[in-house]
Amino acid sequence: MKGSRLHSYQHYWRRANRRFAVFMVISIAAVYMQSALDYSVGVPANAQRIKRHQSQASEESSSAQKSDERTAEDNSAAKKTAADSSSSSNAGWKDKSLQLYFLTTRLNEGSKKEPIFATNRHLDLGNGSLEYGVATLTKPQGLTRPASAQNGAAYRESLRQSSELWWKAPVAKVNCFDEEEFFNKVKRWPNRICVYVHGYYKPFNQSLQDAAMLFSDYQYYEDEDQKRMLPIVFSWPSAEGRARYSVDEANLEWSYKSFEAFMNRLLKEKHPDASIDIVTHSMGARLPIAYITRDHADLAKPWFRSLYLCNSDVDFHSTVDLIKTLEEAVSNTVYAFVSDRDMPLVMSQYLHGQPRLGRPIDPPRSADEPDNKKRDEVTPDIIQQFAVEAASAFTGIGFANSSDVVSWLKSNPHLSKELGERSRFIDVTNLVTANMGHGLAWSILSGMLADKAKFPQLLVHQVYKKPDRTTLQESFGKPRVLYRFTRLEPN
Repeated sequence: MKGSRLHSYQHYWRRANRRFAVFMVISIAAVYMQSALDYSVGVPANAQRIKRHQSQASEESSSAQKSDERTAEDNSAAKKTAADSSSSSNAGWKDKSLQLYFLTTRLNEGSKKEPIFATNRHLDLGNGSLEYGVATLTKPQGLTRPASAQNGAAYRESLRQSSELWWKAPVAKVNCFDEEEFFNKVKRWPNRICVYVHGYYKPFNQSLQDAAMLFSDYQYYEDEDQKRMLPIVFSWPSAEGRARYSVDEANLEWSYKSFEAFMNRLLKEKHPDASIDIVTHSMGARLPIAYITRDHADLAKPWFRSLYLCNSDVDFHSTVDLIKTLEEAVSNTVYAFVSDRDMPLVMSQYLHGQPRLGRPIDPPRSADEPDNKKRDEVTPDIIQQFAVEAASAFTGIGFANSSDVVSWLKSNPHLSKELGERSRFIDVTNLVTANMGHGLAWSILSGMLADKAKFPQLLVHQVYKKPDRTTLQESFGKPRVLYRFTRLEPN
């Protein structure tokens, strides 16, 4: 009996703590790399805490974000070029603040005049779950545009520096208003609309800051009336904590009903001349994908102009099966932004057992394992192995154009294929360094949204990657397709 209880306990420990071990890897891997950014500026639970800790949080954030994986050579050259271009790039940004419209399923724990949106759900108790409003963010000083950089190293440095500055940018004001006022604005807007859906582990203010990177940069391209953009942020109650991944999954799933109601009304009541782009990050991609795959017979397709799925924490194989359905919903293109360095998606793959759309390849060495038994045994050795693999994955070395991929293409060039007829992989492995490789390539996004997809500082070329283990097993070791990835990197 004693042995049976011991065996049951060991079995329970292996199963119940596997998820915990996966998240422990993030901390261990960070020690190995000594370069991951601490991307965690939490939102206080009330206004008094905000005022009391604002100065302290700013100092701690600035100190925590000093480390990164830049080489010494790129560091000095990029900083000098970014500084040289600062005054000229800021000259085009006359406004010192940015307004973002938002709707959220987070509970307002403050008041209409001083709203506080934290992590609790705004339950539908007969009055709906959505709160509408507009947020004003103060643009940080020293902001530079990557598009104004003189070379590729400076472009990447500007991308990193500007991200850090925006993550410390204050949300100067948040005003709430009713749903009818919001849609009256939409009805009168004859130009572009962009809906941004944030990802996992995002307090309300951080979701606004991420969106601000994209929309403030887009303002540079608003040289024609039809390119003026109405920015809308959909913010769901993401929890404050990396280890609360399952909580975020549950809150995102719960938010779908409100997202669907909003999209239905937006599509029906928008100005006839307005077009809609959807930009998602990480786990947030699940909402528009779910919406597109539902039946909305009363809405004529296409619904959107383009769909941008960035660092998407969604199942890769499921999304591939849905590509044609996603393409039917857009008049232009479905873009999937990926990065080999994306460590949070490496962790997500360990958690879910299959590759994610934002990183549709296996972690290092996993393709050589005959089965998943090693993954089932959560021991200190396995945790150590996870950490080493995650650190290796962060370097982004060895995943593109490997010898076996080159051999497959040489024997059968017809294996080369895009993600879909109107779907493309955009590889930003060597550009995005923020948030352990999980940050937005927001400058690339703003250019593509504005139909200005030319980046003279960057090298644009096609790469191919070895399919994941499940795909190779199903095809008996010989892939039936090798997807093309358009890689953007410093030239």
